[in-house]
Amino acid sequence: MQNDTTEKIVYVKTEDGLTLEGLMLQSLGQPTPAETVIWFHGLHQKFSEAEYVNIGRQLAARGFRFITANLRSHDFGTWFRTDKGAYLGGSAWELFSESPLDIAAWIDFATKDPGRVVLAGHGLGGAKVVYYQAERRDPRLAGLIIASSGSLFREKMRQDLHPVAAKMIAEGREKELLPWGTRGDRQVATISAESYMDLDRIHESLYGYQSVPPALARITCPILAWYGSKEKLANKDIDDFLARVRRTATASSLVKTRKIAGVEFFYTGSEKVIAGEIERWCEQLRTLQAAV
Repeated sequence: MQNDTTEKIVYVKTEDGLTLEGLMLQSLGQPTPAETVIWFHGLHQKFSEAEYVNIGRQLAARGFRFITANLRSHDFGTWFRTDKGAYLGGSAWELFSESPLDIAAWIDFATKDPGRVVLAGHGLGGAKVVYYQAERRDPRLAGLIIASSGSLFREKMRQDLHPVAAKMIAEGREKELLPWGTRGDRQVATISAESYMDLDRIHESLYGYQSVPPALARITCPILAWYGSKEKLANKDIDDFLARVRRTATASSLVKTRKIAGVEFFYTGSEKVIAGEIERWCEQLRTLQAAV
């Protein structure tokens, strides 16, 4: 394992003018690594979470480039400065349908140098990388990692709030928050009326409806999905969830799933284990590419 690494704060600008921050970690002795892994945070989180940085340090020491990257949904709420004025983001005010703009900006940044790009989404970030690739079919991606994403199949929003959100928007109160508990029984949280209706609009594309296949079924690049054995899935067994991933991702050239022993959702204390999973996945992608 190499020890000499570098860490650098980096920035990208999205197509609609938002500046997003990230941390790029890589080996000093390998300025153009074979893979760049771009890691996207989960709900209410941000690029600088200690576990994300520690995973990156593990991978940088093994010769990878790792970017832990902010989306416009980082933290609960955040203001962005743009040429058109202030933009309110964060998990409570994000529009999920805009997340491809953020992911595309980070891929543009990473592909300025040669090498394969692997996207990894943690938690709700997993649903976002799936949505991105299903919508954009970006040929620059070598593969996806869906890390502990219970939102991959259904974001549990309270359906009784649909008319409430619609009324708030009609009254010009689209930025106001819905009652706490809007996100269902997973945690005490809420989102704006505008965010709620945006999720409602994209559900057919993300989760499938009648003749529309779910986003996961429309991805052709390789997919790795994992869950830690110490995690809890509401009303769902981990093995059943991973089996559903395998059944749904029918267009992918390679689908692998893992239940990782002794690991919980935030990966605290398990960063080396997670880095090892990513390293082995990238090795599989190299083998797959060599066989083409």
